[in-house]
Amino acid sequence: MRSFALTARLLTSILAVGLLLPTAAVAQDDVATVIRETQWCADLGRKQPGEPADAAMADHIAEFFEANGLQVEREEFHLPVFDVEATAATVLAPESAAGDVPGATSFAYGGAGTVEGDVVYVGAGRAQDYAGVDADGKIVMVDRDTTFHRSAQLNEILAQGGVAMLYVSGAPDNLVQVGAVRFAQHPHSPIPTVTVGSDDGADLQALAEEGTLRMRLTVDAETNDAVGVNVLGTKVGTTYPDRIVMVGGHYDSWFDGAVDNCSAIGSMLQMVEALADVDPAYTVMFGAWDAEEVGLVGSYDWVRNHPDLVANIVVNENLEMTSAATQLGDTELDAALVNLIFGTLSPGMNAIIATSLAQTGHVGAPITAPLIRSIQGGLIPTDLQPFYTAGVQGFSTFSSSAYYHTHEDTTEHIPAGSHERVTEFLTRFLLDVQNVPPELLELREVPTVTVDVPDQHPTGVPLEVTITVTQPTGQAATGLEPTVLVNENDHWPVVRQDATEVGDGVYTTTIDGMLLDDIGEHWLTVSVDEDLYAAEGYATVDVVEGPFLRHAGHDRVSTAAAVSGVALDRADTVVIATAATFADALAGAPLAVAEGAPLLLTEPDALSMATQAEIDRLGATDAVLLGGEAALSPTVADDLEALGLDVERIGGDTRYATAGLIADRVGIEDAAVVASGEVFPDALSASAVAAAAGTPVLLSRAADLPEEVSSRIGDGVEVTLVGGEGVLSAAVSGAVTDTGATVERIAGTTRYGTSAAIAEAGLADGLSMDGVWLATGRGFPDGLVAGAAAGHAGVPLVLIDGQDPTGSPETTGLFRQHAAEIGTIHVAGGTAAISDAVLAALLDG
Repeated sequence: MRSFALTARLLTSILAVGLLLPTAAVAQDDVATVIRETQWCADLGRKQPGEPADAAMADHIAEFFEANGLQVEREEFHLPVFDVEATAATVLAPESAAGDVPGATSFAYGGAGTVEGDVVYVGAGRAQDYAGVDADGKIVMVDRDTTFHRSAQLNEILAQGGVAMLYVSGAPDNLVQVGAVRFAQHPHSPIPTVTVGSDDGADLQALAEEGTLRMRLTVDAETNDAVGVNVLGTKVGTTYPDRIVMVGGHYDSWFDGAVDNCSAIGSMLQMVEALADVDPAYTVMFGAWDAEEVGLVGSYDWVRNHPDLVANIVVNENLEMTSAATQLGDTELDAALVNLIFGTLSPGMNAIIATSLAQTGHVGAPITAPLIRSIQGGLIPTDLQPFYTAGVQGFSTFSSSAYYHTHEDTTEHIPAGSHERVTEFLTRFLLDVQNVPPELLELREVPTVTVDVPDQHPTGVPLEVTITVTQPTGQAATGLEPTVLVNENDHWPVVRQDATEVGDGVYTTTIDGMLLDDIGEHWLTVSVDEDLYAAEGYATVDVVEGPFLRHAGHDRVSTAAAVSGVALDRADTVVIATAATFADALAGAPLAVAEGAPLLLTEPDALSMATQAEIDRLGATDAVLLGGEAALSPTVADDLEALGLDVERIGGDTRYATAGLIADRVGIEDAAVVASGEVFPDALSASAVAAAAGTPVLLSRAADLPEEVSSRIGDGVEVTLVGGEGVLSAAVSGAVTDTGATVERIAGTTRYGTSAAIAEAGLADGLSMDGVWLATGRGFPDGLVAGAAAGHAGVPLVLIDGQDPTGSPETTGLFRQHAAEIGTIHVAGGTAAISDAVLAALLDG
């Protein structure tokens, strides 16, 4: 649970209301239950998904439900958990204050890594607080503000160009407050988010305001899979068995969590006990949600999995921090004066709330859920949210605690009398609502969001998403900006992106097919977030094994490393060519396959970092450089030797000489391929087939056969010329014949026709189309390295026009002819090389 607003005006109104309401006695047995169960929950300590205490709490709740006559179900779900190994907040300047800030820790789902920079202080961190402040490239310090949620503070820091968030807690005694800055199921923060105590924060603030503060923030963390558990208890109604009153509250916590949220679990279990001897008119469901603290994950999981049940809920009674002692200055009162009740607008529901308050003497201050959203930066930070955005009427409790999200959130800060009264109020409401017919409770105040995707979709293929948003009046909802969240493995984020309006309440977006690379059920959550409301809709798509697997980095060097990562798990040797030109690498694929090596690229002046990382992953001990020092400088060799590799260089005075030396290393027995050394496409297409066969590739000029080729072929050698006479003339063919070698030419009318013809020749010799590699014919780098990967796998490398779906009909024809043989198609390069539209059209038809 995340903090709610508490202004002085609101506190005054709460106290005024308290003078008007009577007090009600509570039975001793009820007191014992709520207090006992709250203590039992708090005694377990920290309860996070996947941890023993969390599981013990779920077991206890299930046993309690069953003992009181409820039908019990447990529903598990996967989610990412943010495990922090270490956090450091270090003052670098001024020197007089240098050192580590004690107790600093990272918020969940913040960024990992190290950031160093000047620190600017912006108070609460709203947009207006940045007036006159340059936060770009800076560490931004913000104060905890109960009226502006930390996730909203983070969003504003990102918008201002900040590189890290330094959060000053608001708890007493320099206690550090923790929490999440992103929902676990959303893409996580790209920048570190570190929280410190209020006393330390005050010292840092003073330095920041002087303009002298410079810090280094370091977060060492990883994201791991955990399994959360929702526990549901149901009692079937007698009059309206198909209509549901949902009573929900979360049981997970950061520390003991006495207030947040054991107080609510204690209240819930007392309500369960009170219902044991009652035959309710409505079916009553109790939902004990897991993983609320990390993003309302448990309640979202239930809502999206049970649309049929959600549609039949007449009221959602959400239990959040049901009681906490109020802090006035340095004094903690033995009473909870801050008792918000916020929710939707149903007149019937709110009339019952008012009556139940009056009957029980609980002091509650009703406000609306949309107001909470506007205060908190666009979210309702409790499990009411997924029900509200699905159109369900409901309300939530809330009590403020000075020890919120600290290790001092213990039962000592829960006043028993206040806790008993709020529980009596919640029980009274649950019983009184049974007397109200459903038509007096129903009111939909948010639009309906419908998400349309196919039931099944292949991996690697772009996914079209169609969204329809309809107002409660039935009219089309226009002018909106829906966002689409895709999750795999239940709640692991894949991507979050915007949809575009096409008219009449319809919106569309396309999910990059290469992001859909894991088979299984994927969830789509579409959110419409407006000032006056929020609405959400859900859909699932079963991603099945599809043909396309894209392997790409941010540039040609990192793409080569990505391709290598698919081709080989380890290698003793790496073959390295320049990323700047194609000439030396055209003949490199057969050598790489012969050496059991990948073909990697690097910038000519130094060993690229992506290449170094891939060498480390492979565990290589030897490197072969292709080309002379003009292609790969001595620095590259020096860098490799510094890593402990033995370095060999194969390079001639020309590209033809280099290709000849490579051929000598591979070995020319009875076959060789001759391709153009002046243009790249045909040699690329031939590289995989030649490499798989152990055949070297020699390079030729278009008009005449170089001596570096003619001296290496002769009687008994079968030479395959690749490409038409425009790239290798008849004179070249004749010169090959003159050496005594036999000649066969493989050619099409275009580079794509030649590529398809070479692939067919390879298939005739035993290669497979399953796992075929695809590279653009418009550029050389991706094809250079993909040829070696394809050779290792015994499949062809085929070129395609990467931007025009109709630009390479020969390639399209080849793939469609062999479609039944294809299980996977490896794509070398990103969408700038081969677009999703080209891939979608390749097998269509």
